[in-house]
Amino acid sequence: MYRRTIHDTIGYFDPYVHNYWDWDFFLRVANEFRVKRVATASVLYAFSNEGDHLSKQMNETRQMYLNRLSEKHQLGHLPTKNFWLLLCESEVQKRRATSEIVWNGEPFRSRLAHIVMC
Repeated sequence: MYRRTIHDTIGYFDPYVHNYWDWDFFLRVANEFRVKRVATASVLYAFSNEGDHLSKQMNETRQMYLNRLSEKHQLGHLPTKNFWLLLCESEVQKRRATSEIVWNGEPFRSRLAHIVMC
């Protein structure tokens, strides 16, 4: 979650790094603003060895975009393993942080649902 006015400072998403827009956006925000980690799971991902998520599909095009992201932010060599495998590595495990899950995935009704908007 962030303030819309951030776009006034850093712009929008950069198509030059296509598959890594989210990483690029975060790195540009972090370069200009203070970023705070909230210890709450706010995004749900389903990663597995059998899944068909994009992080498992490292083709030449994705490698090109990863290299562009790395060059743009001077990140050096970035591993091309899928995210599921990276999570299991000891260096990543050392940095693991606990998060509080505050929503069980069940549908809910907004407390503002009774307000009629014109």
